[in-house]
Amino acid sequence: MNFRKALWGIVLILIGGLFIMDNFNIVDFHWASLLSLWPVVFVLWGISILPIKNIWKTIVSLIVLVVSLGYALQDTPENHDWWMFHHDRDMNVQTTDALEIQQERIPYDSTFSRAKLELDGAAGIFSIEDTSKEYLLDFHKKGNRGKYKIEPESEDDIYVVNIERDSKSVQKQDKFNKATIKLNDKPLWDIELNLGAADAQMDLSKFRVRDVDIEGGASDVNLKLGSKVSDIQLEVDAGASNFELQVPESSGCRLQAEAVLSNKDFEGFEKESSGLYLTKGYEDAENKIDIVVDAAISNFKIERY
Repeated sequence: MNFRKALWGIVLILIGGLFIMDNFNIVDFHWASLLSLWPVVFVLWGISILPIKNIWKTIVSLIVLVVSLGYALQDTPENHDWWMFHHDRDMNVQTTDALEIQQERIPYDSTFSRAKLELDGAAGIFSIEDTSKEYLLDFHKKGNRGKYKIEPESEDDIYVVNIERDSKSVQKQDKFNKATIKLNDKPLWDIELNLGAADAQMDLSKFRVRDVDIEGGASDVNLKLGSKVSDIQLEVDAGASNFELQVPESSGCRLQAEAVLSNKDFEGFEKESSGLYLTKGYEDAENKIDIVVDAAISNFKIERY
């Protein structure tokens, strides 16, 4: 028996089993707990190259796995830095520093026919839920994790707004931010989100959105797309994330998904081939949404509304 193949096969089976049991509410398993066990990979690797008999390698490896997964089941989000962003969205928590308010507004100009939002969220709670008539972008933040830099510039015929947290901000476990973003609904928007360990609630159904690019690690994303543009491109690169997508029933959707060790729930999609899914009537649909997903150890769900 090839010990290494058997060992990693057992590891994958156990991790997959935990995700399945979590989905059925048999156990309470948190995504971040798996990330905290990354040193175990080196321990198992070290055991696999020890000059001892395979039977002893197997016994020691199983002990390590049982202890590690037992820790993961007992672990709670409170032990992770990003837990604070899910704990209380109204921020009714005690902190060592006073909450800081930041308001940034970019006036709307009718010449802005195309615009792009680049959000480097890192960690925090972010939401796009409403429109702004007077401003191209209306940004409001409260929290004590530091300010954000907002840098607008023109690139060809696109007005680009880049939002990122000030690198001078001090990283402490008791610090957090919550940011609300309003966008003008007149321009044709491209949205680029680099979320890290963030909680993002993005209702883009009210906007003319053409392209959405999302990168998230240990993030929780709820995204809603609309039908104000005939062709929408969505690309998602996620690791250890929870991603929920809402798409209109009137839009035809095409999904290319590569999801390793991930839970998939694609409502209304029919599998065409390996990794390719289509909604009924996709080819003849007036509005189309093309989705590309590259996910690992994540939960990915699509609902139609």
